[in-house]
Amino acid sequence: MQIAARRREASLGQSGTPTIPTEGGGQGWSLRSGRRRSHVVLRIDPDAANPWTDEEVGQRWVRLFPATVDGDIDTAACEVKKHNLPCNADRIKICRQRLGSLAWFMRSLNEPIARRANREDACTGRFWEGRYMCQALLDDAAVLTCMSYVDLNPIQAGVAENLQTSVHTSALQRIAAIENDACAASRPLSGIQSIPSSTGLPLSVADCLEVIDWTARVTRGGKGSPISATAPSVLRKH
Repeated sequence: MQIAARRREASLGQSGTPTIPTEGGGQGWSLRSGRRRSHVVLRIDPDAANPWTDEEVGQRWVRLFPATVDGDIDTAACEVKKHNLPCNADRIKICRQRLGSLAWFMRSLNEPIARRANREDACTGRFWEGRYMCQALLDDAAVLTCMSYVDLNPIQAGVAENLQTSVHTSALQRIAAIENDACAASRPLSGIQSIPSSTGLPLSVADCLEVIDWTARVTRGGKGSPISATAPSVLRKH
């Protein structure tokens, strides 16, 4: 899943939203990789790519979809592609639109992972469990609820015992940030790969982790909670 995590970060990093993008506009609040499954919470802004110059659109597009030969990136061909794209107004227009598209973000994320995995396994056919599904999150409460679900997914699935052992999750990245710098706890919550923006949830990083930690201790429908109610809180451990 390290391959999936790296590809996701590369895809998020080439778009331009107020904070983190889909290719062109999305804000990655929370993310988690699982077995042939990936969860990403994004803020979509299709207009974020509009101020970019044609040259910048071409550069971002080639970083996402480089020229290849036998599956390997051809650096020289990529330079030619970056040079030629801005000269084709119709093609640049299409690329600009796609850099703000959720569907193309998912394609840029999933297709290279599937191709590499199939090549390494010497096989063909479907790699992912199915086509991506999406759900609109219409207010802050919905975003925070979904973020909690995503970050707690490894614990619910039984592959992690707590947030500190939930690899490839936003929660773990935020915990690591606090371990490196205690001041990070009080900073406003923003996307994992943030472009500076005034847009964000009205809470701090510590608030977000406390909500996720509390959610993990809630008992539902007679089932036990993923994390024991008596376990130290995630922030108290630091």
